[in-house]
Amino acid sequence: MQGLVVERQGRKVRINSRTWVVDRQDETVVEAQAVSFRGEKKRRSSGPAKDLLVADSAEILKLNLERQYGRVVRFARECGVYLSENDSPTQMDTLGLLLYMGRRAVVKKLLAGKKAKLFRYVSNPFLLYLNGHLDFHSARVISLRTLMPSATKDKVQAWLYHLVDEAYKNGRESIPVADAVFELSVMMDADEGEIEAAVTEIVKTQRGKKKLYINDRVYLAWLYYMKMKAMKAMQFNTPFIPYDTDDGNVRELLSHRYAILTGDPGTGKTTLLRKLAETCGGRCVLAGLTGKAAQVLDMFAGGGAIPLEALRLGCEAYALDLNPVAHIIQLCTLVYPQKYGKPDPNVSGMTGPKNVKGETTWGGLADEVR
Repeated sequence: MQGLVVERQGRKVRINSRTWVVDRQDETVVEAQAVSFRGEKKRRSSGPAKDLLVADSAEILKLNLERQYGRVVRFARECGVYLSENDSPTQMDTLGLLLYMGRRAVVKKLLAGKKAKLFRYVSNPFLLYLNGHLDFHSARVISLRTLMPSATKDKVQAWLYHLVDEAYKNGRESIPVADAVFELSVMMDADEGEIEAAVTEIVKTQRGKKKLYINDRVYLAWLYYMKMKAMKAMQFNTPFIPYDTDDGNVRELLSHRYAILTGDPGTGKTTLLRKLAETCGGRCVLAGLTGKAAQVLDMFAGGGAIPLEALRLGCEAYALDLNPVAHIIQLCTLVYPQKYGKPDPNVSGMTGPKNVKGETTWGGLADEVR
């Protein structure tokens, strides 16, 4: 398999648009290099990339973009556009890289538009990312190869959006401006003062569809305005007739048109909403429910302190340890209290009520121990 290295995550490398390669030899390949991998293709049952190449060897190729010019001219002619190999080298490099990465649809869209628009994208490949034509890593590779744009300030919006977007995917809805400036200065190897000035300027000069809201913190614009819309709706939260229930918390939850239910993972928010939908009558639509708790794995759990705290937060905890003594402690701390801690009329014991057969049942761990 031959292509351009777009992204690297440890020993896993993304080639072109969607193909992932696991490099067994741990060859030194970096972003923007042309490479050829040889190995075995494996079919994955899930995930965005179902085809995965497990590479036994990798060869770094010399990418001569001038040789791509002819391919660009031929493809443009197929699209009804006539280019010359004597056109702007940066333009031909950008289109050649897109074709080399398998982005024919993007090239076709650029060729079909106005020349001024094509010029803007060639001058700043990050606009392809900000307008949703490319992922961030592909746009960055084109920028590395063409050395466009030359000014740091023209790159900052794309880098900042990517930074906040990744933070959002990891559970953070915003980032303090000072933290964002510091992280960008490290990632882009640029002066903090220059980054800070560019971030300030972004407020007035944002370009593309992927916009940010910047105050003392940086938000994805769509997320910020959705949050503000929700808060505005809460200001006009008309009261309802309280639902007839003995549970004060449930009555409070159902006493207004809008209510916010919060809690740690696994504490039963989804279960409660499903029960309310079943008992309140009328039509209820439950959207965006996860129905699962966060999972925590402690590979060296010892006495089980970390898994115990995870369980207290409602997470699904797993504890491992090779030491048999530690394992017994984990069973006593994590498993037995949950399994035997409550009275169970279906299990024989000494302190619980008698069942239909007249047998004494399990009265709970505390009473049984006493």
